[in-house]
Amino acid sequence: MKANKETWVKAQIAERKFHTHSFEEGSNHYNDSYNQYFEYLDIKPSIDKVIMEIGCADFPALSYCQLKTKCYIIEPMPSEILLNIISKSDNLILIDKPFEEIENLPQVDEVWLMNVLHHVIDPDVILSKCKKISNTIRYFEPINAPLNECHLHIFDIDYFKKFFGTSVKHYPKNNTAINFHQWECAYGVWNK
Repeated sequence: MKANKETWVKAQIAERKFHTHSFEEGSNHYNDSYNQYFEYLDIKPSIDKVIMEIGCADFPALSYCQLKTKCYIIEPMPSEILLNIISKSDNLILIDKPFEEIENLPQVDEVWLMNVLHHVIDPDVILSKCKKISNTIRYFEPINAPLNECHLHIFDIDYFKKFFGTSVKHYPKNNTAINFHQWECAYGVWNK
């Protein structure tokens, strides 16, 4: 299931073309999106744990929280918007490498994966490493979506059940969703 690095870089560049919000537009859009993620994943926005969020693009979920601890953002291609958000927080630490290539990952309380796995080099490696560094993984990921120049992997619900067992829930297609997934997804909270 691993993508080669050259293909992955091209996919990242293609995906970036869809991230065209101004800071104000994006901030409002993702505020609405993350409120919905937080509801599904039982996230309370007052955070006193060490969180690692993987693949946030421009607007990390953690930036919509009140952070009482240092937390990590993994984003290998940070934009100016993301760098500006990080610079204004004393509690956000950016690691700008692909997660698969990071050695000596810190132990964290939770990992957050939201709409990221079809964009990565190797989802199997990511999920395996996440289970080693954290006791809790909160995830919300599209399933049964086609491959395209931006999306390098196809998942079904059984893929997530293989890693997360009975914590996996199904989010059905929802053509009326606003600032959220219209495509079906697998989601849940996995605990060791």
